[in-house]
Amino acid sequence: MADSNLLIFLADDDEDDRLIFSEALSEIDPSIKLVEAADGLKLLNLLSAAEKLPDVIFLDLNMPLKNGKDTLRFIRSDNRFKTIPVVLYSTSSNPADIEESFNAGGSLYLEKPYSMCGMVNNLKDILFCDWSVRAKEMNRKNFFISSKESSSVHSR
Repeated sequence: MADSNLLIFLADDDEDDRLIFSEALSEIDPSIKLVEAADGLKLLNLLSAAEKLPDVIFLDLNMPLKNGKDTLRFIRSDNRFKTIPVVLYSTSSNPADIEESFNAGGSLYLEKPYSMCGMVNNLKDILFCDWSVRAKEMNRKNFFISSKESSSVHSR
């Protein structure tokens, strides 16, 4: 999926986390366009006004105004957006958060990596993933990527 036309939307209320995410994307491919929002409500407004829909949306779970799970539910309920891959992106590895995100229609759940190298590697895997194949193979076992493991999301 990664090419010069790649468009990513990110909703995260932590400015430092958005900066790290942006730097990791730039390391992968400086031509990737990133649209940032500080909460789910702002992301939904950006999404509704977008001329081009994003290739992937990354959602932090814990944000003010509209959290990641509520934002995900809204995205999945709107026919314009329901096929966009949505990656939940959080420091939480709580099984209840992961299960609720899976049940709400998340495409993948990524525990925020502890290092820039981990972030770059995870983002590469996600951006080069074949989402059409991944959607067919989706299950609870391959939904969660821990920052403590080196997991790949590539569909084989």
